[in-house]
Amino acid sequence: MPENRHLRFLLILLYVILGVAAAYLIIKYVLKWLLPFVIAWIIAALLKRPTTYLTKKLHLSRGLVSILMVIFVYGVVGTGLGILISFLIGQLRSFAADLPNYLSSLPQVLNQLWADLISLVQKLPAVVSEPILNFIDSLVSGVSAPSMSVGSVFGTVKSVAFSIPAILIFTIAMLLSTFYLLKDFDRVMAFLAAQIPDRILESASRLKDHMLTTLGRWFRAMGIIILITFTELTIGFLILDFDYAVLLAALVALIDALPVFGTGTVLIPWAIYLLLTGEISRGLYMLLLYGIITVIRNIIEPRILGDHIGLNPLVMLICFYLGYVTLGLIGMFVLPVTLVCLDKLQEWGYIHLWRVPDPVPEEEPPTKKHHFPFRRGKGA
Repeated sequence: MPENRHLRFLLILLYVILGVAAAYLIIKYVLKWLLPFVIAWIIAALLKRPTTYLTKKLHLSRGLVSILMVIFVYGVVGTGLGILISFLIGQLRSFAADLPNYLSSLPQVLNQLWADLISLVQKLPAVVSEPILNFIDSLVSGVSAPSMSVGSVFGTVKSVAFSIPAILIFTIAMLLSTFYLLKDFDRVMAFLAAQIPDRILESASRLKDHMLTTLGRWFRAMGIIILITFTELTIGFLILDFDYAVLLAALVALIDALPVFGTGTVLIPWAIYLLLTGEISRGLYMLLLYGIITVIRNIIEPRILGDHIGLNPLVMLICFYLGYVTLGLIGMFVLPVTLVCLDKLQEWGYIHLWRVPDPVPEEEPPTKKHHFPFRRGKGA
């Protein structure tokens, strides 16, 4: 019946809206409250097998081995992060000391660029040059160089100081939760599993295995690609004799890791700026560096990634955009992953949110002149 079909569509639409709203609220509010426990659960899940192995091998109590594992892992990670953060703080401190000199020379550079641009446009015919000059004038009229004040710096330092107790409480909760979860991991998971209906538990278990395999491979591959890009950028910036080469390489590599963005987001405007300011050799070398990074990435990315997450590129792009406008940068990762989960649940038959059309052949045979070019799927 048409009415039943329309009612089914409205119910599916309602479920999707409620699901998206629930995911939004969970990510924006609940996840923030439960974040130390989520991190603790992830670490405990990773340490479960080594802890079980050492418990049997050393004939010690699981509680003692859990304490030793937590101390060892957090100690190694904390030491590594401490060394990295202290190095970056040193770089940032030096950069902050030199920043006033960079900012003081910025107006002069902008004025010179403006004069060169005006001189170039004025050589064009008046019919062409006048609209361009009016557009450029309106474009740059509201642009001003960034400024720093003692008050803003003091406010930043004060906010960091007030956040120290919250960071301390967060860390303690994460440490203790990791120990308790690691000590009684199977018991905790059995209790949680007992609260979930069998059908949901079965689909969640299959989905977990699939996502751990797919996303684990993807994150590992992206980590390797980011490390290679960071190494290339560091070598290139050191050859160019840039100050804070390691810090700049890390920032560009992180931007490159973001969906949709890439090294060209930073390197191409930077190269254009160098060329316009008269540093021709540096600008050309920057373009060469971008070309090398792009070629190497296009060669290694298919080999390292192996296969993609499994969504159409257009769907991924839509997910990235909608995720960004709704949840910010974290949404650019969360929404595609959520859609991958829904796609797998649909494929396994646990949910039915959309119709799947018949596969379209690679080369269709010639058709009549007025043949309608679309056909309905099986579920239509």
